[in-house]
Amino acid sequence: MSVYRANLEGLKPETHYLYRVGDGKNWGEWNGFRTASDQPKKFGFIYVGDAQNDIKSRWSRVIREAYAKAPKAAFIVHAGDLVSEGYKDDLWGEWYDSMGFIAATMPSLPVAGNHELEKPQARPSLWPCRRSGRNSLLIRRMGPACPKMNPIISITRAPDSFL
Repeated sequence: MSVYRANLEGLKPETHYLYRVGDGKNWGEWNGFRTASDQPKKFGFIYVGDAQNDIKSRWSRVIREAYAKAPKAAFIVHAGDLVSEGYKDDLWGEWYDSMGFIAATMPSLPVAGNHELEKPQARPSLWPCRRSGRNSLLIRRMGPACPKMNPIISITRAPDSFL
């Protein structure tokens, strides 16, 4: 698994930007996003939840239909239970793959549900993390260590903030 991170600074409001991810030799596809206005302005967002069952079959259709109905939504709120067993990396792969290009072009605010936070009963060794709070989002990362923080995901669109 490869993790890429970039901090974007100096972006102009209400501007369309293109990007792609790569290592200098191998590159992914081009994706785009539009920055928010720096002035108060009406906007909409997509609210979904409980994607956990039949992810490839159902979730892919639900998120694509939502996007088709609201392609100019500012972001997506995922209201918990994104996968049925949060400690299974293959389910997270299905979830992200099912979102397709939407995940690369529209910000998401995922909220952890009970299924993301449950430990496996039969094999607790599969779950090396302890959650620090009911509202924290903790997605198991590849490797032995887990983040030692209580992450907060936020989006600010003048003058509103979503945590």
